[in-house]
Amino acid sequence: MPELSFEDILLCDASRIDPSLSTGLWWCQSAEDVLAVGYNAVSLSMTGRWEDVQYCAEWLSTFPYIFVASPDRELLEKVKTHVRCVPILSPRDGAFGGYPSVLALRTACGPAKVEELLYGARVEPRQGLLNLADVKPWDDRNTPRTLTGFGPLDRATGGFRDGELSVWTGKRGEGKSTFLGQVLLESIDQGHKVCAYSGELPSAQFKSWVQVQAAGPDFLQDWRDPETGETLWTAQPGAAKCIDAWWDGKFYLIDIGSKDAHDENYILDSFEYAHRALGCDVFLVDNIMTARLTGDRDYYRSQSLFAARLTQFAKGSASHVHLVAHPRKTDGRAITDGDEVSGTGDIVNLADLAFSISRLSDEDAEKNGFSSSVRILKNRGRGVQKIVGMDFDPASRRFFPVNGGPGKRYGWACLGKQTTLEELGAEPVPFEEN
Repeated sequence: MPELSFEDILLCDASRIDPSLSTGLWWCQSAEDVLAVGYNAVSLSMTGRWEDVQYCAEWLSTFPYIFVASPDRELLEKVKTHVRCVPILSPRDGAFGGYPSVLALRTACGPAKVEELLYGARVEPRQGLLNLADVKPWDDRNTPRTLTGFGPLDRATGGFRDGELSVWTGKRGEGKSTFLGQVLLESIDQGHKVCAYSGELPSAQFKSWVQVQAAGPDFLQDWRDPETGETLWTAQPGAAKCIDAWWDGKFYLIDIGSKDAHDENYILDSFEYAHRALGCDVFLVDNIMTARLTGDRDYYRSQSLFAARLTQFAKGSASHVHLVAHPRKTDGRAITDGDEVSGTGDIVNLADLAFSISRLSDEDAEKNGFSSSVRILKNRGRGVQKIVGMDFDPASRRFFPVNGGPGKRYGWACLGKQTTLEELGAEPVPFEEN
C-alpha cells in the first residue's frame, strides 16, 4: 500500500493548521463544520477510511489533544477507536444547546458560542486502559469452575476455571485421552455441557470408550475376542440406556467423518456454535497434531497460533478449553517441564494450567504406592507445582485416587433408579437402594 499523508485521509485547510495553538485539533463531523471552526479543524475526507487514520498518528501527535466538536456520540467513539496516541476531549453535556452541528450553532448563536464548546470539556478514558481503583478484584471463591474429582489435584489447582486454557501432555499411550474423557464426565456430573474434538477416534469408538468410563466397574459386562482371546469390556445394556439419557443434550462430539472436520477454523466454528446454541462451556481438543492448521507456514508456529485462538475463545466465551499436545522426544523420561511440550514453547506460555500424565514402571509403582501420576507443570492461578499419584482400573478405563477405588457413580445411576426394570431391557442394571 502506498504511503499516505494526513491530507490524503483528513479534510482540512493546511494553511489554517498550527499545532502550537492551545485550542488543540478540532475533529468535526463535516466539511461545513471544518469551515465554521476555522483554525485547527479536520474531518474525515469523503474518500478517507477510518482504518487509514493510523497513518496520521505521527501528525496527530503534534497536537496537545483532539476535541471532538460534535454532539454525535458515534463520531466520538470512532475517533476514540482509531486515534490512540493523543488525549481525546468531548463536549460537556448540553454544550451544543440542542443544535446538531458546529455550523448550526455558529449560525444561530455566533462564533463566540463555538469557542465556548471547549469550556468544561471532558477527557475521555483511553480504551483498554483501566484505573486499577475501578477494577473489581478476582474472587476465587465465586469463580465458576469444574473439578477433576481428584482431591489433591483440585486443591492444588483450584479446579478448571471459566476463561482458561489447560494443556495436557505426556508420552503416547500414557493415558491423556483417557483421563480427559473422565474429566468431561465429571464436568457433566457438575452440571456443565461439553463438546469434544477427538482427531483420532471415530464417533462410535469414542462413545464406546467414554461409555465404559461412565458405567464404571459395577455396570460392565465382559466378552472374549474370539480371534485374540483378549477380554474386553462394554457397558451393560441397561446402564448404556441410562447413560444416554443422562448425557443427552450435554455431550457433543465433532464428527471427524465430516468434510473439513479437522480444519482449525471448522473446529473453532463448531465450538462457537456449541457454546452459543447449545450452552457448552467445557471443550476438548484431542489433539493439536491431528488438526489441520492454517495460521503460518511454520508448523510449530501454527500450533502456537491455534493455541492462542483457543485461549481467546475460552476467555470470550467464559469457557474452559482442554488441549492435548504431544511432548518432544524425551528418551522415555516422564515429562517434567513445560518446555518439553512440542512446538515453539508458546503453547504452555499461553496456557493457564499445564499437566503431564505418566504411567510408572512396575518398580516405581511399587516404590511410590501408585501406578500413574499427574504432574502440574504450570499453575498460573495458584503457583503450586506438584505430582498427584493415581491408580487405574483397566476394565472401566478409570483413574482413581490412591487408597480409593474406581466405583464412583455418576448422575445417570440416579436416573436408573427411577426407571422400571421393563424399560431397562433383558439385562436390568442391579441398582442398589441407598
